[in-house]
Amino acid sequence: MQIVLAATGYHPTPDAYLGSSRALYDQPQAIILKDGTTLHTTLPSNADRYTIALENAGRLIKRGRHFLPTSLRNNPPATPPTNILPYEYCTCSPYRGYTLYDLITPAQIKTLALKLPDLCLRNDIPTTYDPELGDLCHRALRGQPGIFLASSFLTYRDDLHPQHDLIHLLKSLSA
Repeated sequence: MQIVLAATGYHPTPDAYLGSSRALYDQPQAIILKDGTTLHTTLPSNADRYTIALENAGRLIKRGRHFLPTSLRNNPPATPPTNILPYEYCTCSPYRGYTLYDLITPAQIKTLALKLPDLCLRNDIPTTYDPELGDLCHRALRGQPGIFLASSFLTYRDDLHPQHDLIHLLKSLSA
């Protein structure tokens, strides 16, 4: 079994995400909101994959004083709605061509730290950290068990970047 960490992308509410084509592809069994709260979905679970979607806009671009999800790049709102701004952001080395990403919050990291060990133990999933995690990952593509990002499977998925806190958490699980 694989655990896949994905991002909701820009959706103003969890219900909007669950009604999107992105959720149909991801089929998350859980959504972790910015405040760390976990919502469990009623989507059918895949026996080979357990997907956790983090409320996260992914890559951002700077427009004036604002940071907008790249999905709004071609049609940014004239007055950004309050559910978009202000974004927490980080500047990291370019990841798939972008340097600004919505942060995975400390509360989300804490929730993952509580949830992942239990999921791995119950489903006999190895917690070995894979340095290919942020790129196409051969282990993920072969269906081998482990913890992966959505970008481990698809070159066009770059919404959940390998943030230092997330990498630190995943490395600590394998210790």
